Amino acid sequence: EPDAWMVSALQENIRHGNYAGYIETSEQPRYQIKFSKFIDIFGVKNCLFKEFDLSLFTNSDVVSDFLDLINVKLSKSTKVTNISSSTEAIKCMYILNDIYRPEMGIDFLLKARRQFIKSISDLLPGKFNIDGSYTRQHLAQSDVEWMEKASGINFNIKKISQFNDYKKLLSKLDSKTVATLKLYLKNLNFNNDNVSDLDLVFKVFITFIDKSYSIKDFSPNKYLELNQDLVEAKIDPYYHFLVYGITEKRPY
Repeated sequence: EPDAWMVSALQENIRHGNYAGYIETSEQPRYQIKFSKFIDIFGVKNCLFKEFDLSLFTNSDVVSDFLDLINVKLSKSTKVTNISSSTEAIKCMYILNDIYRPEMGIDFLLKARRQFIKSISDLLPGKFNIDGSYTRQHLAQSDVEWMEKASGINFNIKKISQFNDYKKLLSKLDSKTVATLKLYLKNLNFNNDNVSDLDLVFKVFITFIDKSYSIKDFSPNKYLELNQDLVEAKIDPYYHFLVYGITEKRPY
């Protein structure tokens, strides 16, 4: 249904570091574009619509359920589980995306980001949940109504005008997460006194950078103090350190 689909898309967009506007313009299910072609080719009477409910599927699996419907048997399991992270883990990825995204390239940072995502998901377990106002304010109501009519499945979902600042929500870690990240850094002898959420996430991220670079810790203020040309150019110290400072062996 639309809420679950859009929340899942949001999580994947943050996980993959997609374009900056994905919070403000939520990705839509686009039901009509995806399903009308089957109706046009086969006719609606020859299309079977099933609501996504794993408890009702063969082997609790979409692929197994489809194969069962068309009477095809495979010799081995086809079950694939979607990767999901907790809200707090997704927040950490979102905060990191403001500094560094995969599209920027640089092999050793891409590798560090993959390790960071896996480790932060393990360190902060749980599910990704945000309230329905995020999806409902962006919902393409006409598309949902088309899907309801075509499938006979009623979603009972209506668009709302309420607006919540999700950029602010996703940029603020809860106290338990802060304590967990500080303990992680303490065990690595990183300074974590009076640091912001951004500092915490950044410090955790750099622990996954190739050990050959021998990065011990990082202070944005110290980095700017030692590199006055960055102050004059008004360049973000976190971004510059990752993309240029490490390989240039800048003092920090």
